[in-house]
Amino acid sequence: MNPPSDSKALDRIRLALIGMQAGIRRCIRTQIARAEAGSLSQVREESPSDTIYAIDRDCESILLDHLNALARDFPIVVIAEGVHGDEPLPLPEGTREEECRYRILVDPIDGTRMLMYDKRAAWSLAGVAPNRGPGTTLADIELAVMSELPTSKQICADTIWATRDSGTRGWRENLSHGSRRAWRPTPSRATDLSHGFAQFTKFFLGRKPLLAELEEEAFKALGAFEKEGRCLVFEDQYLSTGGQIYELLAGHDRFQADLRAAVRRLNQPDSPPPGMACHPYDICVELIAREAGIEVTDLGGNRLACSLDTTSEVDWIAYANPEIRARLAPVLGRVFREHGLV
Repeated sequence: MNPPSDSKALDRIRLALIGMQAGIRRCIRTQIARAEAGSLSQVREESPSDTIYAIDRDCESILLDHLNALARDFPIVVIAEGVHGDEPLPLPEGTREEECRYRILVDPIDGTRMLMYDKRAAWSLAGVAPNRGPGTTLADIELAVMSELPTSKQICADTIWATRDSGTRGWRENLSHGSRRAWRPTPSRATDLSHGFAQFTKFFLGRKPLLAELEEEAFKALGAFEKEGRCLVFEDQYLSTGGQIYELLAGHDRFQADLRAAVRRLNQPDSPPPGMACHPYDICVELIAREAGIEVTDLGGNRLACSLDTTSEVDWIAYANPEIRARLAPVLGRVFREHGLV
């Protein structure tokens, strides 16, 4: 049998990933409904990439069941937090890595810490790239899918995807009766940060004073303190990289900078670094943001091109539109240089 064309193969993978993420969503909603207080926050494992909690482990079989079924169509390499020791897993079993057609980078639950306490929605994330071996990077990703993992009181959840050069699409599903309506990204068209949400990531302990200093220095240069006694820029520390991307897609946020990796690299022995930085699997859906017109870069203004793994540390910046980037990027570049981040 001839292999499907790239477009047909990617569409098959998209549907499989949506099904996988829907299965994870159902599993989590059942767990939350049945769980005793604190049971989902029990530590099951310390993987190379992150702490694996009870809520994470209970969804692993769903991920593997769906990806094994997908691999019957064509071989894939799966790279996922907490799966196979965080090492690449060729599927079907017994397949050599170099024989696989695609590499799929997965974060089954991005935002575990919020969801296990039923505080705020998490996200299930996946990015798909042609298999170019260990040298495959985020820049090679051709398909990305993200699905909302809602809290127990949510009625609706969003599923969003993008294929390279084909834009971003999605739907909003009513979880009570399964109806769906189209969801389209609407990134902010504002040209500055005034009366909008914009923030540097600092939701974990470690060098928060430095991150706040960088943030205030940059925003001051942009006029955030021009009106005494008034708040012109707001922040939202959404403890999920996928959630941060969603807030930009939905037009809720105008700017996001995650500098934890750069801050961790600074030689400041008297100041403990953040306990964790962003990893490639956290930001594997950045294609969805770019296809929606959001500008995503590294600290130097370049496209993200880190390895498809679960342990590399990644800095990223996202601007809701080119006008905001044109206004912010020169200021950020100066601040980063002055503080030795670039």
